[in-house]
Amino acid sequence: PTAVQLQEWDVRPGVEVGLLRDGPVIPVFAVGVGAVARQMNLKTQAPVADDQASKAHNEILPRAYVHAALGVPFGDGRVVVEPFGRYEIIVGDNRSAWRFGLDVSVLLF
Repeated sequence: PTAVQLQEWDVRPGVEVGLLRDGPVIPVFAVGVGAVARQMNLKTQAPVADDQASKAHNEILPRAYVHAALGVPFGDGRVVVEPFGRYEIIVGDNRSAWRFGLDVSVLLF
């Protein structure tokens, strides 16, 4: 697999608006919009036949998402651990789908 290498970098600026209810657990529902600034580089080596050994492509794609989470506060609310599910649509990218993860927020001041 070293004859073909594809590298992809994304930067995802955006704006999010959400509703939450403070308590022993913190339910959250949010929506967001933004963009994906993407850079892709394709490099090929023998035995792959190509007229160019390297190709680069940059694009900016609009995106939107809905986000649902359930935050669990620790240490008088100074740390909140929040498992989430997010459905993201990126126009022009067929990999749009559900994403699951874990956010950790820490109160600094």
